[in-house]
Amino acid sequence: MRYLIIHDITDDNLKALVAESLKGYALQRIQYVPYRASEA
Repeated sequence: MRYLIIHDITDDNLKALVAESLKGYALQRIQYVPYRASEA
């Protein structure tokens, strides 16, 4: 299964926090906002 996560956060500090959290779950950043993941 694949996931695409897109958020709409205007606060830069919160956006950075979310980005680091998502990378912690081994999601791959594909552009500035979208992340993708595959369920193993």
